[in-house]
This record gives sequence, C-alpha cells and structure tokens, in this order.
Amino acid sequence: MNTLKPTFELHCPTGAPVYEPKLWRKNSGHINCYAYALNILNKGWARPGQLLIRDIDRVPVESKSPMGLRRLIERDGLVLLDDFNTVSDDHHVIAGFANIEQGDYHFYRRDRGGTWSHKMSFDPVSSIDCDPVLAASKDYFKHFIGCFLVPDEGVPFAPSAYF
Repeated sequence: MNTLKPTFELHCPTGAPVYEPKLWRKNSGHINCYAYALNILNKGWARPGQLLIRDIDRVPVESKSPMGLRRLIERDGLVLLDDFNTVSDDHHVIAGFANIEQGDYHFYRRDRGGTWSHKMSFDPVSSIDCDPVLAASKDYFKHFIGCFLVPDEGVPFAPSAYF
C-alpha cells in the first residue's frame, strides 16, 4: 500500500504584492497569469479551481462561463468582492476576465501602491497604467469574472513538479 501523500503548501499573502518583474523572469515560460496574480512563484501553470492539483492536464468544464470561473476561483479559497475599491491597497486583490468564445481567461493583480500588473501567457510580467477593466477589454477579454481577495490566512496549493 502506498502511504505517500501529496505535498501541499500554503501561500499566505503579506498584503498586496510588490511589483518585481525580475523575480518572475527566470521561469516566465512556466508561469501563467493566474499563478502570477496569486503571487505563487512555484505553482507553474495554474488554473482556477485546480490549485491543489500538482500538474494540470485538463480544463474543467466550469471554466466555459464567467459564473463557472467565479465558482472555481472561490473553490480555490478566494473571496469574491463587490468592488475592489472597497478594499484598501494593502490587501492582495486580483481581477479576472474571460473570452468565452475563445475559451480563454486572464487575471490581473493589484500591487502595493494601488497599481495593477499582469502576465500574459509566455510573456514577461508587465504593469498597466489603467483600470484592469479597460486593459482587459483591449486584450479581447470582454467578460468580467470578478474581483477577488486573497485571504490573509492563505490559499493552499500543490507546487508544480517543474520547480
């Protein structure tokens, strides 16, 4: 009988993340927008609702709609916000968007000081100079999923086997 158990870690934010693009440069091709938004450097290619799965090989059917994506994000332990402006800049907040027609989604995070940044698939991390709703609409993500608080008590995740 196999008694090995999967290894999980707990990501506990220490307030809003600091914008440090150099920190993310080394493994840029192995980290996506959701892992970046959550500020989890060793998660790899994270998908909503699957933070506790080590390496992901399928897309959950729920990710085909904004409401389904919202439920998956909440399953990961994030808290849906009515408005990100109601939470002070020292809390870790992310914003999610989707292009349902293409089966794609994207996340931004609010960094310390109130600015926003993101990581587009294999591209390096970059900051944006506007509200994420405006930025997402320029990037073809027309459906707003919601703004979410990463709780201070943390979000459990399984690190990628890549790291």
